[in-house]
Amino acid sequence: MYKKTIDLKEELFMATKFSRKTFLKAGAAGLGMMALNVCTASAAAPQEDANCLDFLFKKQKTPKTTYAGTRKTLFWYSETLKQDCNYSVYLPASYDENNKAQAYPVIYLMHGVGGHQLNMIERFSTPDILNDLIGSGELPECIAVFIDGYNSFYYDGPGLAMETAIIHDLIPFIDKTYNTLASKEGRIIGGISMGGYGAARFAVKYPQMFSAALMMSPAVWRNSQGNACSSLHLFNNFDQATWDAEHPVAFLASYTVANSPVKFYAIHGTEDTVVPPADVEAFVEKLSQVAEVEYVPYEGGIHAWTTWKETCREALKYAGKVLQA
Repeated sequence: MYKKTIDLKEELFMATKFSRKTFLKAGAAGLGMMALNVCTASAAAPQEDANCLDFLFKKQKTPKTTYAGTRKTLFWYSETLKQDCNYSVYLPASYDENNKAQAYPVIYLMHGVGGHQLNMIERFSTPDILNDLIGSGELPECIAVFIDGYNSFYYDGPGLAMETAIIHDLIPFIDKTYNTLASKEGRIIGGISMGGYGAARFAVKYPQMFSAALMMSPAVWRNSQGNACSSLHLFNNFDQATWDAEHPVAFLASYTVANSPVKFYAIHGTEDTVVPPADVEAFVEKLSQVAEVEYVPYEGGIHAWTTWKETCREALKYAGKVLQA
């Protein structure tokens, strides 16, 4: 397992418009007190909705780039669910639906609890991040698909067979509809929180389908009860035995037998109180026994959009390395 640490304070310094002179004058302690005061005021709110560091980002502008892909929000029909489902798609600047000879890799991205396919577009702009990374050459041109997974935890529950719908309906639909590199080498699966759990689970259960998994604050709790989501109706179906049977760890043995290696990237805030870092580290430790894993403790990071805005960029940089290898 390869492990590195990203320091949130340094990332904030690099991201803001503070000059070095202003930063030194204010002092790290001063900025820390500013953050503490704002965080304290919003402490009663769930971390996923917290914006206690937004004041440090308000003046932050996306680096200018001449590269610009396009984004659309559409729907696909799931034969499994017997309904139309929403999705959003990012298409690279050079995309031409008539040029079937040009195929692009696809990065599938999944939201967290209480979210939908627009979260990673509206809460922060993943399309802008893709434009930046493609424009700088850190990521090859690619398609990104933002999935609406409801509150399903991306498994086949008694209400929604979301796992089957994604694996057997959505992915074939995307390959049929767009000019994709329809192979393991051309697919990456990723997500935040619940979506990070889903990405881990899909990658170990269907390793022949994905080249890499991007796990941002993955909700890989060790216990089904007593966690931040255990009050959801979905978790009424998760006694500990069921949770253990559906957990990504349960598929590590079959992953090994499949002999189809996937590269895993996990990045998790060190101050996350929704998904304890110890739970993520325990999962990463087991995963690293059978797979290549890069684990990044994101110093100062919490379970919130202010952290995911930064960790998503890091995860997509990793995707670029995989796709350009």
